[in-house]
Amino acid sequence: MTSQPHPNDRTRGPERSDRAQAFEQLNVEAYRAIVEHAADIISLVDADSRFVFYSRAFERILGYAGAEVIGAKVADFLHPDDRDAVIERLSDVIAGVTPQNRAVYRFRHADGTWRWLDSYGDNQLSNPNLSAIVIISREMTALQRVEHQLRQVEEVGKLGHWRWAVGEDRPFWSDGMYKLGGFDRAEWDPTEDWTRVVHPDDIAMMIAAHSMAVRDGRPFAYRARLKHRDGGYRVIATQGQAETDANGRVSTLLCVCQDMTDRVAAQDAVALSEQQYRLLAANASDVIARFTLTDGMLFISPAVSNLLGYAPDEMTGFGFIDAFFSAADYQHFWQRMQLAAAREGPVTVTSRMRHNQGHLIWMESSAHAVPLPETDQFELVIVGRDVTERKRHELEILTARDAAEMANRTKSLFLANMSHELRTPLNAIIGFSEVLKEQMFGALGVPRYVEYARDIHDSGLHLLELINDILDMSKIEAGKYTLHLENVDLDDVVDTSIRVVRLRAQEMGVVIDRMVGPQPVVVRVDRRAVKQILLNLVSNAIKFTPDGGRVVISVECVEQRVLLRVADTGIGIPEEDLPRLARPFEQSVTAEHHEKRSGTGLGLALVKALTELHGGALRIDSKIGKGTVVTVELPFEPATTRQAPLASA
Repeated sequence: MTSQPHPNDRTRGPERSDRAQAFEQLNVEAYRAIVEHAADIISLVDADSRFVFYSRAFERILGYAGAEVIGAKVADFLHPDDRDAVIERLSDVIAGVTPQNRAVYRFRHADGTWRWLDSYGDNQLSNPNLSAIVIISREMTALQRVEHQLRQVEEVGKLGHWRWAVGEDRPFWSDGMYKLGGFDRAEWDPTEDWTRVVHPDDIAMMIAAHSMAVRDGRPFAYRARLKHRDGGYRVIATQGQAETDANGRVSTLLCVCQDMTDRVAAQDAVALSEQQYRLLAANASDVIARFTLTDGMLFISPAVSNLLGYAPDEMTGFGFIDAFFSAADYQHFWQRMQLAAAREGPVTVTSRMRHNQGHLIWMESSAHAVPLPETDQFELVIVGRDVTERKRHELEILTARDAAEMANRTKSLFLANMSHELRTPLNAIIGFSEVLKEQMFGALGVPRYVEYARDIHDSGLHLLELINDILDMSKIEAGKYTLHLENVDLDDVVDTSIRVVRLRAQEMGVVIDRMVGPQPVVVRVDRRAVKQILLNLVSNAIKFTPDGGRVVISVECVEQRVLLRVADTGIGIPEEDLPRLARPFEQSVTAEHHEKRSGTGLGLALVKALTELHGGALRIDSKIGKGTVVTVELPFEPATTRQAPLASA
C-alpha cells in the first residue's frame, strides 16, 4: 500500500476538499496504524471471495490466526442458514451489480461458536492500490441476543405493550399487542375504536384507571377482557405507569399487557377443586386429616365428630395424642408416621383410640407424604376409618382357627398314641384266624367254618391296612413321623412291592411290568416309607384299572434326582379333581366305581406327605379313559432327617 489518495475520495481536479488534502499528507505507516487499531474488523477479499488481508480486530473478535484465514473462502465460515444470502450479496458486489452492500449474518468463531456480524462491503477491485473487496464488520452478537430474547419474551410470554399520549385520539399498539387479540394490522386496526374489543363490563373500570393515572401520575394495574378475533375473550393483565413532561404534567401512559387467560382458568379450576374437596371432606364418612411431625394435626374433617365424639378443633396440634391414644398404640402410630414422612411410600397403621364416651374403637389410618408448594417441606395426608367391627370378626376367626387347630392336634396326638391299643388286638385276630383257616391244630369238621375263618382273616388284614394308613397320617400331622435314612436299592424295593401285590393283580386281571436300567439305583431314603409309597401307588393303579389292563413301574435318574413312576391304563381321573387328590380323605373314584373300590382316601395323601418328608415332589398326570401316571421325584441325598406336619394340598 503506497501513499495515495484515499479510495473513498472521489474528488478530482483543482477543487479538492480539505479532507482529501489531509489524506494525501498521511504516510503508509499512518494508514497501517489506523487499520490495525480500528475497533471494527477490516478485511480484504479477492474476486474469488478469498481472504487476502484482515486487521487485528479479526483475530481479537473471531479468534483466528493468519494461516487459518488467508486464502480461505468466505463461504467456509458462514452459518448454513445464512450462507446462500451472504454469498449472493457478495457476488453482486464483486460483479459490480451493487458496488456497495450490507448484510447481517453469523460467522464461525475459532472455538466453533457462531458470532453475529453486521458487514458493509465496497468494491475496490479497480483500485490499483487495493484490487479487492473492502469489508468492514462490526460484531452484533450481544445485540442480536438481546433482540432475540425480547422477541421470545413477547411471543412465548404472550406479552404486548401500548402507549397513549394525552390528547391523541387513539393509543399505539405493539406487534405483541395485536397478537394478543389475534388481529392483523393490515386488515383492521382495533386502536381506531378500542372500546369495540374490550368487554362492555370492563370499559368503565379501564377509563377510571386511566383517568386516575393522568390525574395523579401514579402506577396502575388491572385485569380486563379483550375480545379475540375468534370471538372469545382473553383475560389481559395490564400494568402501567404515567410519564410526565418537563413541567411535571402527565403526558403519556405506557402499559405492558400479558395474556392471563390460562392462568385464570387454572386458578378458577383450583378454587373449584378446593371447594369440591372441602365438600367431600366435610361429608365423607372417613376421617381426612393433615399432619406434620413438627406441628401435629393441622386439619381434621368433621367426620371425626361421628367417629370419636369430639369437635375437630379439639384434635389440632399434639394434644390429641395423649388424650386419645394408649401408650403402646401411640408409639406404634408415631413410628409409622415417621416412615410416611420419610417418603418411604404410603403406610397403614391400625391403633386403638379412646371415644369421648370412654370406650375404645379400632382406627385404621393410611398416610402418605405430600410436598408443600414452593417449599422443600412435606406434610402427611391421613385417611382414617372405624374398623372395630372388622377387628371383632378377625378376633372371632382367629379364636375359631386356634380352637380348630387345637382339636386337630388333639385328634392327631390321640390317634398316634392309639397305635399299640389298636394294632395289638388286630394282630391277635389276624393270627388266630390264620390258624383256624389253615387248620393247623386239626380239622374244623365243617367246611363252612374254614370259609368263615378266611373271611375273618381277610377282613382283619384290610382293617389293619386302613388303621396303619390312619395312624401314619396322624403321626405325620402330629410331627412325630421320623425318617430312618439308609442306602436303599430301589430295584429291590420294586421287586418286593410287585411280589406283595401280584396275587391281587392276577385276581383283577391286571398285568404288572417293571422298567429299570441296567445299573442298580441306590438312594439314601427311608426303606419302609419308600416301600409304602410304591405299594400305595401300585395298589391304587390295580384298583382302578379294568380287567386286561396294565400297570408299569419304572425308575429313572435325572440330574441328581430319582424319578419313581407308576403308570396304568385305568379309568383315569377328571382334570378338575387332580388338585384335591393328595388331600387326606379325598376320593378319586367316579360314582360307578365307588362301591367296590372305596377306601379311606389316605393313599395319595400319605404318598405326598412321605415324599415331601424326603425333600421330594409328587406329580399326577391323567386323562379320562386313557389312564394315570404318578411320578415321585426324590433327591439322591436328602439334606436332613425331617419331622414335619403334612402340608395342605
